[in-house]
Amino acid sequence: MRILLLASLFILSFSTVSAQTMSDTTITNVHATTDSSIVYTFCEVMPVLKTKEYKSFEDYIAKNTIYPEDAKAALKGGVVYVEFIIEKDGSVSNVQIVKGREIYPSCDQEAIRIISNSPKWNPGMQNGKAVRVKKVSRISFNLTNSKSSK
Repeated sequence: MRILLLASLFILSFSTVSAQTMSDTTITNVHATTDSSIVYTFCEVMPVLKTKEYKSFEDYIAKNTIYPEDAKAALKGGVVYVEFIIEKDGSVSNVQIVKGREIYPSCDQEAIRIISNSPKWNPGMQNGKAVRVKKVSRISFNLTNSKSSK
């Protein structure tokens, strides 16, 4: 009986410590939102591409990606993963290929070009304020269904 009582007391005290730690993290995060260098991966309202011309960001990518001729000739294709930040004003910055996810130099450069030239976004929002948000997008280079370079 004593062992059961001690075990219950231990579990109860552990869950109180965990709750306190989670609360402290939340408070720290709220204060941290005033720092302009913080980049979120998730926020209350995620960024959305802001344009009437495209239905979605994926639609923008599909309509504007040009498959490089040298990659086609070399039969190089696949998916490039591009990481970028959507700034508080909706602009895109820090565009780069995710390491280990490149497929061919000209395809990688085309992916960077597409993301860098993206129209403005509605920025991410946290606690009613615009915040910087990091995104990773996939850009496919498929030999069977591609647009040639101009």
